[in-house]
Amino acid sequence: MATRIITDSTGDLPLSYAQEHDLLILPFPVSIGGHEYQVGPDPTTPNNIDVAEFYRRIAEGERGSTSQVSLETYLDVFKRELDTGVDVLYLAFGSGLSGTVNSARLAAEELAPSYPGQKIRVVDTLSASVGEGMVVTEAVKKFESGVTDVDELAAYTESIRLKVHHWFTINDLHYLAKGGRLSGSAAFAGSLLNIKPILDVSVEGKLVPREKVQGRKKSIKALADKFFSLCTDIQNTPVYIGHSGCAEDAQILVRLIEERSGRKVDLFEMITPVITSHTGIGTVALFFMTDTPRNP
Repeated sequence: MATRIITDSTGDLPLSYAQEHDLLILPFPVSIGGHEYQVGPDPTTPNNIDVAEFYRRIAEGERGSTSQVSLETYLDVFKRELDTGVDVLYLAFGSGLSGTVNSARLAAEELAPSYPGQKIRVVDTLSASVGEGMVVTEAVKKFESGVTDVDELAAYTESIRLKVHHWFTINDLHYLAKGGRLSGSAAFAGSLLNIKPILDVSVEGKLVPREKVQGRKKSIKALADKFFSLCTDIQNTPVYIGHSGCAEDAQILVRLIEERSGRKVDLFEMITPVITSHTGIGTVALFFMTDTPRNP
C-alpha cells in the first residue's frame, strides 16, 4: 500500500521541497502580541505569519510563545489522508521540546479501529528545526528509492534519527535563562563577558548547553570545528545550516565549512518562529549526519 509522509513546519523545510516531493507539512501555532498564528512554509495558509515579520517584532521587544498542534487537527489531517486509501507516516517535532507527538499518537489510536486495513505510524524524530528537516528528507529519500511500506519507513527513520547532530549558538543568553536552562545571574554575567554558549540536542531531544566561548566569531568557528571533529563522512553527509534573522553570521559558517571541506552546504534556511521563540534572534545552527552517536 502507498504511504503518505507528513511532518510539521518546525522542520523548516521550504515549500518548494514539499511540493517537489509531495510532502505534507502541517503548520505549527505560535503566538505574539496576544494573537495566535499558524507558521508554515505556505504563505496562503490561513492566519499565517511571515517569518521576517515575526523576527521584526521580536527585535522590537515582543515575546513569542508556542503551543501544540491540537488533537482535532491531527484527527482531521490523518482522516483525510486515510480516506484516499494510503497509509500514513507522521514524522513529529521532537518530544524533548514539545508534547505534540502525544496528540498525534492519540489521534492515530482513535482512528485505527475505523481503518482496519490501513496503518498510521507516528515517529518521534527527537529533533528540531532543520535537524528535524534532515530526518524527514532522509525518510523521503528512502521512500523515493522504492521503500514504500510504512512500517519499513518508520523503522528506518527511527534508526537514523539519533545520527542527526544539532549544534548551535545563540546570541542572547537571556533566552536560555527564560527557558530555565541558565540562571538569570549567569546570563547577566555571561552577557557582560560576551560569552556565547555552544549547545546541542541530546539523545532525548532536549537542548543542552555544552561549552562556553567568548565572542561571536569564535562561537561560529566552534560549530565548524564540531563538524570536522565529529563527522565520519565529511564529503557525503548532508549538511544543513539554519539561522534566526542573522543570515550574514550564518554565511560565515557556510564559508568555514565549504572552504575547509571543498564541498557545498546542502540547505540554508531561516529557523521557524517556533524555535526562535525559545532561542531568540541570532541563533546560528549546524546539522549533519554521522555514525558517531549524539551526546546523552
